[in-house]
Amino acid sequence: MAGTRLTIALFATFLSGCTPTYSAPPRENPTHQARLDELLGGSKGHAELDAYRATITTKIRRNLIRPPELSGNYEAVFEVEQIKTASGGQIVNVKLKQSSGNRTLDDAIERAIHKSDPLPLPNNPALFRRKLVITFRPLEN
Repeated sequence: MAGTRLTIALFATFLSGCTPTYSAPPRENPTHQARLDELLGGSKGHAELDAYRATITTKIRRNLIRPPELSGNYEAVFEVEQIKTASGGQIVNVKLKQSSGNRTLDDAIERAIHKSDPLPLPNNPALFRRKLVITFRPLEN
């Protein structure tokens, strides 16, 4: 029981935007999934998280000016660090974690992320994360 409380406390700390100092169990673990559902309010919490992610990527996508020669299914991964302010998530750092292989596209996505400042806040404050990992595929709808 004490181990369960510790896991919940550590995961709740993670959800509040702090970086935990442990390795989370794989998502496929039924016990972990049950705790995640409990913390997020079941499927409604997952839907809220998905909606929050979609809101952020939609805002970035609106600010993206795609290079004209772009073709192919590129994917870039960025880590975005933000702080919560009254107007939204103020971007304090953007780091390219995995290049798309197209430097022009990577630069365009990074400019779009900066232009999207501040990022929208989630409706549920528990879903705010200081660090976001955003996988961006510009040719997806």
